[in-house]
Amino acid sequence: KAAVQIIHGLMEHAKRYTRLAEALCKEGYICYANDHPGHGLTAGDLTEATLKGNGAVLGPSGWRGVVNDVHELSNIIKKENPNIPLFVIGHSWGAMLAQDYIQDWGNEIKGCILSGTNGKVRSLVIKAGKILITGPPRCGKSTLISKLIEYYNNKKDYTIYGFLTPEIRERGNRIGFNIVDIYS
Repeated sequence: KAAVQIIHGLMEHAKRYTRLAEALCKEGYICYANDHPGHGLTAGDLTEATLKGNGAVLGPSGWRGVVNDVHELSNIIKKENPNIPLFVIGHSWGAMLAQDYIQDWGNEIKGCILSGTNGKVRSLVIKAGKILITGPPRCGKSTLISKLIEYYNNKKDYTIYGFLTPEIRERGNRIGFNIVDIYS
């Protein structure tokens, strides 16, 4: 049928999408996913992937490096499966990565599914984006990222870290989990 590349969200890992991949494979699709730098197996022990202060540290290439990694995996998928179309699925932060990816390489894929993507762009988000893109590299906990997450999750049905699995939320509560600046 087609190949599907799954792009995970911030503070997640590829293994979190196992059920989705299994369901797609059962329907005849071929699925691929990778861990972004500082996430999942690239952060060390998968069960503690983003909870020991190294989660979401993207390295010296930052955002652009992750988008390039997405494209590199797409090239591998197309090389291994030259006669079938490629679709990309991005969730949350992965959807934002996918949006950047399709601006440069959208003509190389058949389609893109964006899940849990950003909504209306407001001035706070635009300003935050400019700061994150052009600001100097820094280390430490990002109050800006935490505020953005809180801003998007301020509905009474949601909690600030409601997108995390219960297991990760519980571990995070035990060790004082906080979002780490992704542009360190």
